[in-house]
Amino acid sequence: MTGLVRTCLLVGLVIAAGEATARAQARIDVPPDWPPLPPRNRYFQLIPYIGIHSYWGQAAANVGTGLHIGGMIGSRLGDLFSINGELTLDVLDVSGLPQVEKFSELDFSATVSPLVSVAAGKIDLAFGPKLGVWGATYDQTSIARGSGSGTFSGVDFGANFAGFTQVRSRLWVGGLASFDLRTFRKSCFTPTDGQSGCSTRDLPAADKVAALSLLLMFSI
Repeated sequence: MTGLVRTCLLVGLVIAAGEATARAQARIDVPPDWPPLPPRNRYFQLIPYIGIHSYWGQAAANVGTGLHIGGMIGSRLGDLFSINGELTLDVLDVSGLPQVEKFSELDFSATVSPLVSVAAGKIDLAFGPKLGVWGATYDQTSIARGSGSGTFSGVDFGANFAGFTQVRSRLWVGGLASFDLRTFRKSCFTPTDGQSGCSTRDLPAADKVAALSLLLMFSI
C-alpha cells in the first residue's frame, strides 16, 4: 500500500512538472503585446545625384543634352521639412558650330534648397524652391566673336521635385527633377591677344535649364 502511494505521488509530481514546463514554454513562445517603437528621428541628410540637363530658349540654339552632377547636404527639421545647401555642375555639349570654331563651357551653381516631404505609401515625395548664385567659365575660338576665355555670373532660382524609397536603414534611392532660371548680372572676356574687360549691360537672356537625375540619400 505504501508503494502504491509513493507511485501515485511520483506520477503527480511528474504531471505537475510537465504542466509547469508547458506554461513556461508558452510564455517564451508568445511575446508580450508591446506597442511598436516610435520611428527614429533623422537629423542629417546627404544627397548626391547624377543625370542629364537640357537648355531651353535662346541659349539652347547649339546646346545639346549634357552631364549634370551635384548634391545637397542639410539638416532635417522634423519629419516634413529640411533645409539644404546645394551645389551643381553642368557640362555643356555645344555642337553645330562651323569647323573652324570651338566652344566649351562649365556652369556651376550654389543655392539654398529647402525641401518639404510628403509620404505616399512606401515612397517619400519632396519638393521645394531653390535660390542662390551661378557662374560659368568658357573658352572659345571664333572668327566672328573672337578667340579667348570668359566668365558669366548671376542669380539662380528654381525648384526641385524628388521621390525616394528606402532600401536600407539609412539609405534611400530615387530620382530628382529640377528647373533653374539663371539670370545674367555680369560678363567678362579676355581675348587671346588683348586685355580683359567686363560688362553689366547688353547681357544674354536668362538661361532656362531642366535636369533629370538619379540620386542616393544618406540620412541619420
